[in-house]
Amino acid sequence: MDRETKATQREINAEATVDDALRRKQKAGAAIKIAQQEEKLSRMERDKLDRELAQDEADDDSETVRQAELAEKIKRMEELRKIEREEQEERKRREAAKAEAERLEREARERAEAERLAREREEAERLARERQEREEQEKRRAENTKRLYYQGATVERARCYERDLQYCAGWNVTMRNVPRALARFVGVSEEFDSLKFHETAQPLTFESVPWPILDHPHRMSFDRLEGTTVDQFFASVKDIQTHAEYMSLVKKARNRFHPDRWRSRGILVSVLDEDLRGRLEVAGNEVSKQINHLWDKIVQ
Repeated sequence: MDRETKATQREINAEATVDDALRRKQKAGAAIKIAQQEEKLSRMERDKLDRELAQDEADDDSETVRQAELAEKIKRMEELRKIEREEQEERKRREAAKAEAERLEREARERAEAERLAREREEAERLARERQEREEQEKRRAENTKRLYYQGATVERARCYERDLQYCAGWNVTMRNVPRALARFVGVSEEFDSLKFHETAQPLTFESVPWPILDHPHRMSFDRLEGTTVDQFFASVKDIQTHAEYMSLVKKARNRFHPDRWRSRGILVSVLDEDLRGRLEVAGNEVSKQINHLWDKIVQ
């Protein structure tokens, strides 16, 4: 029994040793696993650390590159800003130069305009002075011409008065004298046809015209120049003339009093007295009309 007990005890001890060995094996296996896990974790951690280190190194390189790029960008930006500042300054200079040029041009235009206006004003003043001087000269000339005209008209009327005295001898002013009226008409007509009337030297007057009426020369007037008095004159002188003389007398009178004839000779131009010129023109036209009627009857 002791042997069995001992054997059993040894068996128990052996089993215990086996169990202990198994436990130690298990522990060892567990420890190995733990160790392996720890080694794995450690390797993983190391790989992680390696990656992080590599990343850090890469990041360091990237940062260096980034810093370099940033520095380059900053440098480029500064260059661009410098160029921009220079362009701005150049633009400002150009704008200032342009503004200055425009100012100078504007001042030049204003100065030129002022000079032009000054010249125009001076020219206008000069022209105004010259016009005023001309007007004053013309006024003085007109006044002088008018003075000379009235003097000339007075002289012409006096001349005609003296001329008519030769026809007035024995002519009663209250009676008609056909021979003397005819003689005066013929003589004054020849004088009238040859005279060159002038506004100052010898202006036309009422007395200068050989009016075909029977009135005494010093009794003639515009009021007496009408159709009936003209007809009476030619009807009266017809009785003391031959037919040929009468035809010649009327024909010459017709040409003498024709308005175109008066205009071509400038007869009325010599009359500066407008009222007298108008009355002479009306009277001349009336006499011309009556003589034309008489001529039409003769030629029919």
